[in-house]
Amino acid sequence: VSTQSTGFLFHHAPDDSIFWAITVYSPQREVQKQVGKDKEKLFQVALDYCKEGVHPFLANIIEKTDSETVTRIREFSDREPVPFDVKNSRAFHSKCGRITLIGDAAHPMVPFRGQGGNNALQDTWILSQEMKKLHSLPKIETKHIINAFSMYEKEMTARTKKEVLSSREAIYTMHTDNVFEIFFRNNLFRFLSLKDNVYDNRMIVRWTINAVVICVIAVSYTHLRAHETP
Repeated sequence: VSTQSTGFLFHHAPDDSIFWAITVYSPQREVQKQVGKDKEKLFQVALDYCKEGVHPFLANIIEKTDSETVTRIREFSDREPVPFDVKNSRAFHSKCGRITLIGDAAHPMVPFRGQGGNNALQDTWILSQEMKKLHSLPKIETKHIINAFSMYEKEMTARTKKEVLSSREAIYTMHTDNVFEIFFRNNLFRFLSLKDNVYDNRMIVRWTINAVVICVIAVSYTHLRAHETP
C-alpha cells in the first residue's frame, strides 16, 4: 500500500498474527533523528503516518498493535555501482589480487524490487563457474585466480548496475509526492494485481477512461511547460 511519501507493508503470518512495516523516504534521516531508539515515539510516528490516506481497516491494524512489539527503524541505502576498470581488468583492487566481493558487499541495493538476493545468487553461480574452470589446470597460480575474478567482475558489474539504479528509482516510485505519478502508479498496481488476469467489461472501460485522463494530463502539462516564460 502506498500513499504520498509513505509505503505500507502487511503480511499475514502463519501464527495468525499480522506483520506490518512502514517505509518512508527520508534522505536526511528525519525520522531517525526524531525518535532515536524510543519505541513509544516510533509507534506514535507510525500512527501519524496512518492519517495520510491509509484505508481505515489497515490503519486500525496498526492502531491496535502493542507498542512493545514495535521493533526498530531499519535504514535502507545503496551505493553507486562499482565500475569495471578496463585498464586493470578488475572492479575490486587489492594488493594480492586474490580478493573479490559478491552480494551486498559488491552491489548493495534497496529492497524495493527484490533483486538483492537474486543477484547475490547469480554472483555465486558465475563466480563458481569461473573457478570451476581452474580445475583443469595442472597447477593453479595467482594469475589464474585473478583472471577468474576478472571474468566474474566484468559480468557482475554490467549486470548489477541497472539493478542498483532501477531499485533506487523504485524508491521514488513508491514514495512520490506527485499526484499524477501516484494516480498512474496506483492504477497500474491494481491492474497488475488482478487475480488470474480476469478482465471484465467494467474493468476495461475503467482503464480506458484512466488512460485517456492520463494522456490529457500529460498533454496539458507539456503544453503549459512549453508556454512558460524562460
